[in-house]
Amino acid sequence: MEEIEKLKIEMSARGFSPKTKKSYMRIFENFKKFLGEGLTIKDCTENDIKNYLAYLNEKGYMNITLNVVISALKFAKISLGERIFIKRPKREKHLPSVFSKEEVRKLIDAVNNVKHKLILKTIYGLGLRVSELQNLERGCIDFERKMVHIKHSKGAKDRYIRLPDSLADD
Repeated sequence: MEEIEKLKIEMSARGFSPKTKKSYMRIFENFKKFLGEGLTIKDCTENDIKNYLAYLNEKGYMNITLNVVISALKFAKISLGERIFIKRPKREKHLPSVFSKEEVRKLIDAVNNVKHKLILKTIYGLGLRVSELQNLERGCIDFERKMVHIKHSKGAKDRYIRLPDSLADD
């Protein structure tokens, strides 16, 4: 069985999320391209991984992305029978840019389609991720208690959010 196929099965057996599996598979494939013909992930050394990380760093990848690459390659090496020790780069600490209330109002008012306007209001009013909005169903909204049940959020966790009166009216 091919090495990457074994890793795919191992991820499924461990219950990795579909997004993690997709991300790791892309990392495995790109790393194998970097290694070149004939070399496998199992046969690569810590130096090969460090060279790949340096290559990605030079291409402008951020440290948070490099940490995901390290996690994927550590998982691969452990799954294929070898432990590696790679020091992780420090995470960058950037403050997010935040719109003012007036900027948010202008953004929402710029949309003419009623459905699209409600989507923007819902994302902003409930503080949702796009994937959370995609999973939102009418049955998740309890108008009586003014609560919204968010299912399968990041990390496969459910949570409840208070429904603002202004959004409930819309």
